[in-house]
Amino acid sequence: MRAFFIIVFSLFLTQSVGAQGVRFVHGTLEEILSLAQKEDKLVFIDAYTDWCGPCRVMTNTVFPKGEVGAFFNEHFISTKINMEKGEGPEIGLKYNVRSYPSLLFIDSEGTLVHKVAGYLSAKKLIEQGKVALNPTLSLKAMEERYLVGDRNPEFLLKYLDLRYKMGDNSHEPVAEEYLKTQKDWSKPGVLNAIFKYVVDADSKMFQYMTEHKDLFYRKFGASKVGQKIQSILNKKIEDKTISLAQLQDIYRKAYAGPNCEKEASKVRMTYYRRRGNRKAFAQAALDHYKKYPCKNAAELNDIGATFYDVISKRKYLKKATKLVKQSIKLDNNPENNLTLAQLYFKLGKRRKARKAALTSIALAKAMDEDYDDADELLKEIER
Repeated sequence: MRAFFIIVFSLFLTQSVGAQGVRFVHGTLEEILSLAQKEDKLVFIDAYTDWCGPCRVMTNTVFPKGEVGAFFNEHFISTKINMEKGEGPEIGLKYNVRSYPSLLFIDSEGTLVHKVAGYLSAKKLIEQGKVALNPTLSLKAMEERYLVGDRNPEFLLKYLDLRYKMGDNSHEPVAEEYLKTQKDWSKPGVLNAIFKYVVDADSKMFQYMTEHKDLFYRKFGASKVGQKIQSILNKKIEDKTISLAQLQDIYRKAYAGPNCEKEASKVRMTYYRRRGNRKAFAQAALDHYKKYPCKNAAELNDIGATFYDVISKRKYLKKATKLVKQSIKLDNNPENNLTLAQLYFKLGKRRKARKAALTSIALAKAMDEDYDDADELLKEIER
């Protein structure tokens, strides 16, 4: 009872200090739920972290708006919970919070009624608040329809989009159910759904997209499709439970055709690099570029720079200089000459390092570009 009066008093103080913006009540979730029950309101939770940029933007520019405060203060008990402190991690686990900000709407018993993730403008935030209050459009309402077996395609698309906006990948089973209702996946509407909602390399949607790239290229453009495929594959690379063989098999399927083995070879060095296995990364890189000569100057220079950053064995550094020299032959620029200078300096070859550094500086001056890094290296070489 004492805790309840403390919350009410805190709320009263917030009202007195300023009537504009959302009033956030502080306390444990149990205390907040108790207050919500007494006032017969839903609870709105801004689930945030200290490092989340969009969270700060909403705190500074959206929640203080008068129209947002007017709507939320009337309909909700609002609170902010840091997902990495106090009871935040436990709450995040309970409501499957996987992206920030996550905006949660729960009833006084702690049941999730609605959820949306990511930055929302004042208008969009109010719209989502209205959805949470709607007994037919909220997550809870749609979930109940889904669980009792409603498989109407139009409903499934709405429910799918709602789940997708929650930012926790809980939309995938709904996407599969929607696709079961579609005999022809090549129709424009189905292609739109696949391209928007595919997030997992193991899904049927991803398999269809990679097997029918031409359909997606024509509709969305090769660049966007390529970026989409790579972003999904990058998630697999970060998966610590996946083996190299499994990852390479996924790449072979994703890039089925004449380049599949090249892509499987390339991801081998990325796999070892992300896991900190420097020796295996170096050998994988050298093996790859020996088998698949590269004509991209920037790519070769990036590999040389990575060798400089993480490799210490001389035999690997010497081979890295050959890759950077190939980069220079393809495009003689300040960046790859600087990388060559760094590699030579790390090898103790000061004369060659000095020559490459001077070349980098000269090229940068001719192009009116910054050459501070090369100049600093040159000073270090000449000490």
